[in-house]
Amino acid sequence: MSDQNKCTARWAVVGLMVLLVGCAQSEPDSTVYSEAHPPISWADYVANETELRAAAFERSRNINSYTRAAPPDIRGWSPVDLVASEALITAAIDLCTLSETETENLLNPIQYPEDAFAYELAMAERGILQAQVRLWRHCRASIADPHYPVTPETLLRLLQQAALTERGYAMGALAHCMFDIADAARMPHSSFELDKQLFWEARAMAQLDLGTLAAVELRRSSAPLYEEDTQERYLWRTLHYLAQVFSGSEGFARPMSQAERDAHLDFFVHFNHRSDEIDQTQVEATQQRVKEWLRQHPQAFALFDLPDRCRQAKGDWGNYDGVNQALARYGLRIKPPGMLLEGPQAVAP
Repeated sequence: MSDQNKCTARWAVVGLMVLLVGCAQSEPDSTVYSEAHPPISWADYVANETELRAAAFERSRNINSYTRAAPPDIRGWSPVDLVASEALITAAIDLCTLSETETENLLNPIQYPEDAFAYELAMAERGILQAQVRLWRHCRASIADPHYPVTPETLLRLLQQAALTERGYAMGALAHCMFDIADAARMPHSSFELDKQLFWEARAMAQLDLGTLAAVELRRSSAPLYEEDTQERYLWRTLHYLAQVFSGSEGFARPMSQAERDAHLDFFVHFNHRSDEIDQTQVEATQQRVKEWLRQHPQAFALFDLPDRCRQAKGDWGNYDGVNQALARYGLRIKPPGMLLEGPQAVAP
């Protein structure tokens, strides 16, 4: 494996810790937080971890010797503590408040083949949320090419401004940008920028952001050093499937019988596994985890959003029938505006 691929694989392994998969570590350097401990602020977390990370370096003199015992406990972290002060000056503006012409131009930049990026960047500088979230695509190149037309600092500022809206797709775009910058710049594992990236990624995944779920799944598949937790993998693939159905993604939202829906879900979750390779005990345990996760995040579907959703008629949002078919095996349902129901009260919307 080349040095470049090794670096990418290492970062994929570390980034996937946000899925709460605890890879076995010998003598971890970081403090292990649990639900039993009170939330800790970002400032206190940095203060505690700085000493631990310095000690790890002193022992090995290797900037990549630091290992996290577990994903950081982000419950006490505030989004405003994790962004540059410049990102706090003005709030992002929702695309849906613009004129129809501006909306169409932004959503279809191909109409400006010679200056599409310049136009998009100008809209982002104006604070247009949906223009800002598109900028993550340029983050890796901004590190690799010193002559790139926009700097990493500018991209991060604009994406941070978008993420402060706390919409899943915006937080996911910032997390993706931070991952690409860290990977391209080969930041050491002890960098607190990685902890910030995990925060935004976890927040986006809690809202079932499609882009973040897909990116994490892709990084997992390309990380040979990753020790896979089968239940965790199936959990997030199931949630990814539910999000695809709810959003009306092609191939997921078409009408199906209950038997077809169950088979479709199983195929997606167990993709690349033969039926004789699937441990049914694991499947049952995973299904229980899915149910527990949904109970712990009852607003996940209510918070789910897409950048251009304002194009749809108000009130006409979400494939409830398809999702409720998929949720039937868990004894759960949702009804507008995404409320989770359970048991005999769970009636069709």
